Amino acid sequence: MSTATHHPHDRFFRTAFSHRELMEEYVQYFMPKNLAEQIDLSSLEQQKESYLSKNLEQYFSDVVYTARYGESRVQITLLLEHKSYIPPHPWLQLLQYMVNAYLAQASQPGFKGKFTIVIPIIVYHGRRRWKIRSVASYFEGIDEELKKFIPEFVYLLNDLGQIGDSALLSLGGSWIKRAFLALNNSRKGNSLEALKVVFKDLTDVELHHILLDFINSVIV
Repeated sequence: MSTATHHPHDRFFRTAFSHRELMEEYVQYFMPKNLAEQIDLSSLEQQKESYLSKNLEQYFSDVVYTARYGESRVQITLLLEHKSYIPPHPWLQLLQYMVNAYLAQASQPGFKGKFTIVIPIIVYHGRRRWKIRSVASYFEGIDEELKKFIPEFVYLLNDLGQIGDSALLSLGGSWIKRAFLALNNSRKGNSLEALKVVFKDLTDVELHHILLDFINSVIV
């Protein structure tokens, strides 16, 4: 059994995002608007593949979706940072993950040399603020000529601690805000108080469309 499956947040994360409606809400409320507007929500499809190596499992759990983006497709990868601290070199873990994903694409039967873009997104719920840094900032003494050899790329970040419970509760989305509230409150000493926050002010829409396995995974 993998390391990730022993982590208390792993099952919850996978259960929550196995519901396509949560992923639809995620795209609408948490992805940059210029990206979200190009994604066809009706085409969202969860992939069974994981691109976590044994080394990467100590840092992340992953959920992978593909969707149409204009005339092409994209692969949206949510990576839950489950140690709740900021790794010193997150770009190395992300680079390894992306290489794994692209190698998997290249190994598919009938691959014709056209890759699907991978959009890596870190979901972080630790106490310290996470600042995104460029890959180049991890190197010293780099001039413009040497920068050409740096594997520069960007990633998206959802720092839930900086969003806060009140902002999450104000969202028009339904179960996605409950999922992130659960992660935000998972390390509070009083479990009952945490559950009260997660399920505060349930709407008629939510009560009409109860996700029992999601609620069960929150409580567990």
